[in-house]
Amino acid sequence: MVSNLEKEFDADRGSEYPDQQGPGKSFLDSIEGLAARLKAGSSGAIAPAKSDLADFSSDDFPEIETTDKTARKITELQSIIASIESRPQIQHEITLDRNYRINYKGELNRAQLEAVTSINGPVLVIAGAGSGKTRVIVYRVAFMMENGINPEDMLLLTFTRKAAGEMLGRVQQLLKDNSAQKVFGGTFHAFANFVLRKYSNLINIPPDFTIIDEEDSADTIDLIRSELKTEKTEKAFPRKNRIQEIISSARN
Repeated sequence: MVSNLEKEFDADRGSEYPDQQGPGKSFLDSIEGLAARLKAGSSGAIAPAKSDLADFSSDDFPEIETTDKTARKITELQSIIASIESRPQIQHEITLDRNYRINYKGELNRAQLEAVTSINGPVLVIAGAGSGKTRVIVYRVAFMMENGINPEDMLLLTFTRKAAGEMLGRVQQLLKDNSAQKVFGGTFHAFANFVLRKYSNLINIPPDFTIIDEEDSADTIDLIRSELKTEKTEKAFPRKNRIQEIISSARN
């Protein structure tokens, strides 16, 4: 059975301008028509619009030109990813019938319990405000420890050091086990700082490097501008904040 909406869609597909909005025209049709025009390479030539985005593939569009340096980096990254994905994963036999120190079934709802007990392989948990995300992280760390995972092999990253400390403190209280403090807990920046200092020799930087905040870096740039006497040049020189943005974009 064909609905009225589908009939309007079929009737309107033959429009001279597939990316033009009109009666019975959906937003999806507009995107398809625009993609067809881009593929044609000219605003005047309109390629036939495809009825399903699943019909599109990367072969439909020209490849983006890349430099040899970028290609080497991409190849190296792909090699690293393949190496990581090929590593054998330790599978932990999970059962909720054994005697745990925490009553996970009684203290968590169904969705929380699933997130806490799914510890084999990567897991992405998407949850809204007030749904118990922090609770899930705390109980998940505890559950992993109760299943024999060494706390020294765990990494718990948050946006504040205080939050990480509170989470690990709650794990310690739940399990009555001080080994929870062996979990590497902290902020994303603190962990990045730790890794850079530990493996500094691999990227040819000194391990005793100094980290400055955004305001200090802008002041440093301004000092260099003054030493270079850029204000005496004929053309206007970018301000310190603008230079900071340029450096940040180039590095990232």
